[in-house]
Amino acid sequence: MRHNRHICQVAFSALDGPALRDWYAEVFGLAKSGKVIFFPPGTSNIQGIPGAWEKCSWLIDQQDYFQLEFFQFWKPRSRPRPANWRPCDIGYNILGIAVKNFDRVLHKVGALSQMAPPQVYGEAGERRACVADPEGNLVEIHERDPLTSDNATVGNILRPEIPAVVRSMRASVPCLAVARRTYVEALGLQVVEDRQLHTPEHEALWGLAGAQAERLLLRADNFLLELVQYHSPQPAPWPSGYSIADQGVMNIALGYHDRQEYD
Repeated sequence: MRHNRHICQVAFSALDGPALRDWYAEVFGLAKSGKVIFFPPGTSNIQGIPGAWEKCSWLIDQQDYFQLEFFQFWKPRSRPRPANWRPCDIGYNILGIAVKNFDRVLHKVGALSQMAPPQVYGEAGERRACVADPEGNLVEIHERDPLTSDNATVGNILRPEIPAVVRSMRASVPCLAVARRTYVEALGLQVVEDRQLHTPEHEALWGLAGAQAERLLLRADNFLLELVQYHSPQPAPWPSGYSIADQGVMNIALGYHDRQEYD
């Protein structure tokens, strides 16, 4: 089924973009694809950051028309994520990647991150784990593609030899009703009625066991976006003076093959 919306990009703002890209390439087997330098006036007009200079590099996964981007700002310099940041705090907070070889990916995480093995949730074939990348961004690793119920191919798979596909993003929002209007009524993502990406028990995977929250799962053709309004613990707002140049997930992007659909 086509959903007429396509997520073509997830972008990070990184303190060390090349190193972070290397980690995702090594751990998940994603392919390096390109790099570019952005400068004014484009950065000012598109990103709304006056006078910004930055470099960007990216990786590609199995699917057509998608890239994982890594921005590193030279001017202004990215502000590090607050030391007390929690995954319930406002903003995009957990990237989801489905992998062909779950155990191999966890081994790679340990080898390249020098961290203890993460908690694994679920039975064989349905396992998932949540890890932090070298800059503290959370990544949920799925043994089964969350867009399938039977491991059937979903979306425009162009590079099946790549052993991973980016499938989801989780966002903590201050008001679920307002976020629904933005993502559903304005941007056209579809509400998923027949299943959930997470249940309350999954909150323990990212250190929020016992959290109380409302969730809304949305779908594009190739991607799931989970909106979460936390009631307990209370999420922190964006830091004062927040900019998309700050360390963390910068954005997700809708992409179109057709000019009429874009308009």
